[in-house]
This record gives sequence, C-alpha cells and structure tokens, in this order.
Amino acid sequence: DRILVLDCLDVNVTAIATSRGIVIIDTGRSPGLMEAAARRIEREFGRRDVRYVINTHAHADHSAGNQVFPEAFIVSHRNGPVSMRSRPADTPGARRYARDQVEKARALLAAADPEEARRARAEITARELMLADLHGRYTVTPATLTFSDRCSLDLGDVRLELSACGRDQSDSDILVYVPGEK
Repeated sequence: DRILVLDCLDVNVTAIATSRGIVIIDTGRSPGLMEAAARRIEREFGRRDVRYVINTHAHADHSAGNQVFPEAFIVSHRNGPVSMRSRPADTPGARRYARDQVEKARALLAAADPEEARRARAEITARELMLADLHGRYTVTPATLTFSDRCSLDLGDVRLELSACGRDQSDSDILVYVPGEK
C-alpha cells in the first residue's frame, strides 16, 4: 500500500508514501517521463506531496527527472552534483543513443507479435518524449542535500537509511534501505 515501483525505460522509479510526504527514489531518463510517472504515483496514492527525491547515483538515467520536483529536497552522495553536471542527459551522444533506440523499436514492429508490437510502440512513444525533453526542456538539477557515508531520513512512520556503497556504476552510488519494510 505504501511502495510503488514503476519501470521507466529499464530504470526503476520507486515511490514510498509516508506520513510526512512521498519519497521518490530515482527520477528516470527525462522530465516528461517523470511527469508521467508522477501522475501514476498521484493516482495510486491519492496525493502528490513529494518531500524527498533520492538519486541512487548521478547518471542521467536515474536523475534526469529531478527538475519535476522543485519543492522537494534532492538527496545524493556528495559526489553526485559534480558528476551530474559533468554528464548531463542532453549530450549529443545521449540524444544519438535515444534516436538509435527508437529506430530499433521501429524495426521490431514489422516482425513483432501483438504483445511485442505493443511494447515496441510504448518504447517508441517514451523515447520520443525523452528526445523532445533533451532538445531544450531538460535542465541539470543536482542534489540539495548530500552526504559522504550515511544518512538517515525520518519520515514519521517510515525511516530510510542511505549508505554510500563504494564504486559500482559511478562514484556516487548509494543504497536505500527501508528497515520497516526490510
């Protein structure tokens, strides 16, 4: 009842409803995609009071939707803001990759069974929305609250434990643990 996980182009966007506001963990690949996810979160929880946004690392596929929540505290590892600014979502290479993914999905449509065709059309729609965002709408929105080793967030009925976990995908990787949900 309190946790929702959405798959947004192979990146999980997780929402946790707490007595002190909603927590969003990772904001996906673009503002438009995150806005669609936020609408779904609002429908599921019947509210939209996002208090915290947590980026599990600073790569754009996990943080490009941060700007959707200007009223929230954005939380990341202390290396996150510099990493985010040095690797924004709207680089020419990122736009080229997104265009290539659209073309691959379009190629699948010709030989796809009905379910594969539905998934390919959904991916095309999502990636085209993302591409539109990356051509002018997206802005780098780094963390407003950072930590080095550990951070605890008390949200009334839920406590979150954030821990730096060393370098896996980036120099800003963190784990989010919800003790009450294990």
